[in-house]
Amino acid sequence: MEILKTVLSEINALGLQGDAYCEKNLKNETMVNDGEVDQIRQSDSFGCGVRVFKNGRMGFAFFTADDAAEAKKAVNKAADTALIEGYEKYTLVPFCKCDPPDTVDPDYNSITAKLRQDKALEAESAAKKYGKKVKFVRDTNLTDIKNTSCYMNTQGADSLSEKTYYYCFTSAISSDGATQEASEVMTGSCLFKDIDAGKLGREAAEKADMLLGGGPLKTGRYDLILPPQAAVDFLQILAPLFYASNIRKGKSLFGSNKEGDTVAASILNINDDALLAFRAGSFGTDGEGIAGKNKMLIKHGKLMEFLYDISSANFFKKEPGGNGVRGSFKTLPECGVSNFYIVPGDSRKDNIMKGSGLIINSLMGLHTADPVSGNFSLGLNGWLLEKGEIKQAVKEMLVTGNIKDVLMNVRDVCEDITFYFNYGSPTVVIGDMTAAGR
Repeated sequence: MEILKTVLSEINALGLQGDAYCEKNLKNETMVNDGEVDQIRQSDSFGCGVRVFKNGRMGFAFFTADDAAEAKKAVNKAADTALIEGYEKYTLVPFCKCDPPDTVDPDYNSITAKLRQDKALEAESAAKKYGKKVKFVRDTNLTDIKNTSCYMNTQGADSLSEKTYYYCFTSAISSDGATQEASEVMTGSCLFKDIDAGKLGREAAEKADMLLGGGPLKTGRYDLILPPQAAVDFLQILAPLFYASNIRKGKSLFGSNKEGDTVAASILNINDDALLAFRAGSFGTDGEGIAGKNKMLIKHGKLMEFLYDISSANFFKKEPGGNGVRGSFKTLPECGVSNFYIVPGDSRKDNIMKGSGLIINSLMGLHTADPVSGNFSLGLNGWLLEKGEIKQAVKEMLVTGNIKDVLMNVRDVCEDITFYFNYGSPTVVIGDMTAAGR
């Protein structure tokens, strides 16, 4: 993007060092209700974040107009407010040659408004068709985003990335006359052809029907069966425990662990991989110009490494790992994940579903889990499975324990990996967990 050259020219004119990160997003949203298109929205946004380094301190500013005058104002503002300490050893990287993974749908330009509408209507129709007790299907939404991002710095780094991502969401509400239950389901992919709207609607409807009539079970020890969506919810509280920035601040229960320590069951493997083709978290270089990598964080239950941005890598005397990610142009790069996922195992989900346990539909209160102690107490709903038969819906129960115990008690990892945005997991079975009910 030409505007970044203007930013760097202005930084150089001040005799300073710095970088710029630019984003352009084209977003299409289609919402349907009651068999008709309810809303169609399209937005086109631009933004650029500027960092300037001066005497071991950093200043930051951003602007939202693709305009040279605005770029110069942002550079001067960042230079004038370079007061953030801790950057004495921060080093901007030179140009990094890399082969970015494919992340753009080759069919993107041929996806019409009609195709988007039809996909959303198909999801709603399927939810109504397959839900025997479904009374409403609300706010079925198909959204797609085409993102173009660019990073440049005064040391010669220069990278461009493009990505498409589509996601479809629907909410089915079922009622048996006495109670009603809602099921919210989404699917997403970098490729439009991979959005199975019919499957999505059917899943939402069947779950809503199956949740009716639920209640608490007797307090006891249960095997927890986490389908991909529930497992991904758990992964989102697990991922920050690998951030070297959190290790540095004493905000991770892995803070006392060293590489090679056993922290999980031997069948568990967890990766963070920026190089997967057509995945939401993939990139060639991160938000600091470091090449993306494939990192195995847990291998056969052993802790292999943490996730490093430049600052945390400097602190721990490690090589930056390509995990300096940006939430947007308005934020600074910080430790984060690319595609964070549990590696598929050898177990078949069909075989797991012939056994017994609590099938988890959703976990509530994940944000309350303590990242230092690892303790948690989560609400759950789902179904009781006994010898391959679903006996009843379950709700109003709490599962309590510790994250380390969850990792050590992984009994089965299936082959059915599914990604939700940049987190992925197959069905996972956690053995012998305490669930409190009546």
